[in-house]
Amino acid sequence: SILNDKEMMKEINAVFDKANDQLLEGIKEIREEQAALTKASSERRTKALEDEEQRLREAEGSVSKLVEKVKRETLEVEKATR
Repeated sequence: SILNDKEMMKEINAVFDKANDQLLEGIKEIREEQAALTKASSERRTKALEDEEQRLREAEGSVSKLVEKVKRETLEVEKATR
């Protein structure tokens, strides 16, 4: 029987040990790739959020200028109608 053949069992165990090492290395590589993808995705989301916040600040500035312009023109119209 194979189980009684010590040399054969040693070879079989060596094959399984090597396969296990390769599997663990593959898992490590997958984890590293996932971490890199997660980081890149997070950086893209952060950049998109920063860009959106900048556009919002610019839009708020434009609205503020427009409100001030309307106030000035309203005052001018009120003065002209007096």
